[in-house]
Amino acid sequence: MTQRRELTDFERGMVIGLHKGNHGASEIARILEMRRETCRDIIKRFCEEGLTKPAPRSGRPPLLTEREERTLIRIMKDDRHDSLQQITDKFNDFGLTPISTSTARCVLHKHDYFGWVGTRKPFVSEVNRKKRLKWSRERLKWDEEWNTVIWSDESRFLLFESDGRRWV
Repeated sequence: MTQRRELTDFERGMVIGLHKGNHGASEIARILEMRRETCRDIIKRFCEEGLTKPAPRSGRPPLLTEREERTLIRIMKDDRHDSLQQITDKFNDFGLTPISTSTARCVLHKHDYFGWVGTRKPFVSEVNRKKRLKWSRERLKWDEEWNTVIWSDESRFLLFESDGRRWV
């Protein structure tokens, strides 16, 4: 028997249908493999109020529909380097339900998308990659020659990116 899940309208209908067929709550529970108390509560609510659906739940309804949530995720995936504010602005430009950055964050977290610090990777063009490979192959057998090389202090040069963290 399963526990703690919301029954579908079809399952509730089966309980009521079996009740109308003169089956008791215990027998219905055995047939449908659910708790007797659940069957009894459904039958009682149907007999007293004529209702088959569960009572409405409290709490604020979600602001975005499933389709709008998928749109927000698609916008985020288009450019993973955009900040949350940029993603929210792009979503709001579509003319859908306007949202705040905190709403966008909650929706993205609900779908398991979180901000991470991106891995740093130096830019190496295809031409430079081939030159480096050729240079290293030429010096593959060097043993004593490395003793004649003078190493100077190294310096960093940033050509295309900042020194800070890049969130993705």
